[in-house]
Amino acid sequence: MSWWRPKNIILILMMVSILSSCSVFNRTDYNWSMYGGHSSRAPYGEVNFPDFSDSVIIELNFSPAYMIPADQGIFLWDNQGSLYWLDYLNQNPVLVREESSPVSAVLKKDNTIYTVYANGLIVADDAEKMETAWTWQCKDSIFSTPVIYQNIMAVQSQHNLWLMETSSGEILYTDTSVNSQGCANLSLNMEGSKIFSGTNRGEIFCLDVDKQEMNWIFKSNFYFPVRSTPLIVKDQVQVIFPNGILTVIDKDEGRLIAEFQIEPVPDLNYFCFHKDIVYLSSYPVRKYLLAYSLSKNSLLWKIPEVGGTFLLFKNKILILSNNQLCSVSTQGDQLNYWKISIPIYCFSYQSNQLILGGENSLIIYK
Repeated sequence: MSWWRPKNIILILMMVSILSSCSVFNRTDYNWSMYGGHSSRAPYGEVNFPDFSDSVIIELNFSPAYMIPADQGIFLWDNQGSLYWLDYLNQNPVLVREESSPVSAVLKKDNTIYTVYANGLIVADDAEKMETAWTWQCKDSIFSTPVIYQNIMAVQSQHNLWLMETSSGEILYTDTSVNSQGCANLSLNMEGSKIFSGTNRGEIFCLDVDKQEMNWIFKSNFYFPVRSTPLIVKDQVQVIFPNGILTVIDKDEGRLIAEFQIEPVPDLNYFCFHKDIVYLSSYPVRKYLLAYSLSKNSLLWKIPEVGGTFLLFKNKILILSNNQLCSVSTQGDQLNYWKISIPIYCFSYQSNQLILGGENSLIIYK
C-alpha cells in the first residue's frame, strides 16, 4: 500500500486528532469545519468571504461562551451554563434556564436544542416554546460532544456509552463491553448508523446504532487513553495515541492495518479538508496554521503563531486565535487581525451573518 510510505506520515499526522472538548469555542450542530474532520462538515468552502457593510454591537451582562443562531434571534450560554434567548429586534437577552455547571457541548436537531453539561446533566429545550422538554442526569461527568442518528442520540461519559431517544431522553441501550475500561473524553464520530470512539485503556470500538450492539472492539498493545476523535478515511479508522503511535484500523472488521510512530508527538489540532487540500490549525503549545496538498503530497504554506478554531471560505480562512479574530487568504497570505478592542470567545456564521461572542457583548456583522 503506497499510502503508508514514510513520506506520507506528515499527511497522516495532519488528518488526525481534534480537540475533544473545550469550554471556550462554540460547536453548534455540524457547522464547524474542525468537527470530526469530515468534508461534509466544512460547508463554506465554495462560498466567498462576504464584504460586510454593517455591524451591530449588543451589550450584555455576561460573556457568551456558546451560541446557536436561529431565524429571529440567537441562543446564548454563559460561562456558568445558563441559557438565554436574544431576539434580534428588541436586543434584550431573556433568561430561558439558569444552570451552575460549565457547558461541554451544545447541538441542535430540528426544533430541539441539547445542552451537555460537565456535571453529566443533559437538557433538551424546545426552541419554539422556550421550555424544557426533558432532562437526564448521568452519574459521571461528560466532556464530549454527542452525535445524533435519526431519532437516537449517542452519549459518552467517562465510564459509559448510551443510546437515548431524542424526543424523551429514554435510554434505549447501555453499553457493557467497554465501560469497565473507562470511555475516553473525546467526541464521537459517526458514519451512517456506525459510531466510532475509544476508551481510556487504548481500545477503539464501533457501535451499530440500528442493531444496538458492538460491531467490533480493537485492543491496542498499550494502555494509553484515546484522546483523538477517530477519523474516518474511506474504509479506514485512524487514531493517534498520546505516545505518538498512529493506529490504522479496518473500518468494517476492526482489524489492525498498520501502526506508525509520529515524531515529534503532535499537539491537538483542528482541521478540515476541502477538495484535495487539508487545512490544519495546531495549538496550544505549537501554534500554526497550514495548508497541505493531497495530490501533490506537499506543504503549500504555513503561518506560525496562529492557532485555534476556524471557518473555511472559498477565498479566506477566519480563525479565532488567542481570543483574537483574524483572517488569512486560502493562499496563505494577507494575514489580517480584526480591529476589535475586546476578547472574543466564540463565533458563528449563518445566512451571511458573522456573529462574535465577546466580553459582555455580541457583535453582528451583516
